[in-house]
This record gives sequence, structure tokens and C-alpha cells, in this order.
Amino acid sequence: MKRLIFAGLMGLVTLLAPGTARPEPAPAPAPAAASRTHAISMHGEPDLPPGFAAFPYVTPDAPRADASRSARPAPSII
Repeated sequence: MKRLIFAGLMGLVTLLAPGTARPEPAPAPAPAAASRTHAISMHGEPDLPPGFAAFPYVTPDAPRADASRSARPAPSII
């Protein structure tokens, strides 16, 4: 018990002793001014222009899911 009290007092002394306190951390740099844009980008400018019609990996004139027909109906599971 005496060791615990002694360790606590020594810790308190080192905190209150002049010149041993931690220096204040440097203030964080000010954030850059925000600008309004049509999209976000991790690095640099966005790749796609404002109002783009489709992503580069999409075929815009591909048939829609409801427009496709199969030759015969799918087999019943039951």
C-alpha cells in the first residue's frame, strides 16, 4: 500500500514540477478553402464532366432488363 501511495505522489510531483510539463501541441493547419463542384474526387479534379450521360463502363444503348425476352420460359422449381 505504501508503494502505491509513493508512486502516486511521485507521479503528482513530476506533473507539477516546473519544466517537466509537456509542451502544447502545434495547432493544426487551417483547412483549404472549399470550392463548389459537381462531384467529389479523392485526388485532383473529377474525371467525369457535369451532367455526364453514363459511366464509361456502361453501354448506354444496351437493352433494358424488362425488354429482353427468352426463347422459352424458365423451368419451374416446384
